[in-house]
Amino acid sequence: MVRKWAEQKNGNRLSYLAALHAIACKTAAACQNKDRQGTGSIVFYAFPQEIVNKMVERTGGRPISVAVPELCDGEVEIDAEGRVFLVAGFPNGDGSVHERRIFHMQVTHKGEVFMDRDGGGNPVMVDRVHPFSIEPGRSEVRDGKVIFPGTQQRPFVPRRKKVD
Repeated sequence: MVRKWAEQKNGNRLSYLAALHAIACKTAAACQNKDRQGTGSIVFYAFPQEIVNKMVERTGGRPISVAVPELCDGEVEIDAEGRVFLVAGFPNGDGSVHERRIFHMQVTHKGEVFMDRDGGGNPVMVDRVHPFSIEPGRSEVRDGKVIFPGTQQRPFVPRRKKVD
């Protein structure tokens, strides 16, 4: 639940990380009772990529991608630039539904797949696929895979072994 909460923080994620870290560490230091002492590990659950990016920045290490979150089935919107937004509806107080689009990934015309964001808010390339044309519009996620409208889905067919 903490990870899902943090995924929706699209603003300055480092500010959210800093605030959560200050609260978690303050609570851990303030608790003198061993039974109630926290460790501050919640920041690793909430913002793992940002933590790693900051460690790399301070130590001069090699940047890595921590994890690629799995897509859950549902509705998505794809724009002309190949950006995929999860579409979620939230009820307003007047009975209507407010629709929110949450950036999830981008597939460029070169076949580069970008997900997550680094400490500066820039997308991080996580994979490369065979390039294909992208048609903007509404679509869905089925079995954890984005269905791109207007593209031919090519299933893998294994070759038969030659029998002599």
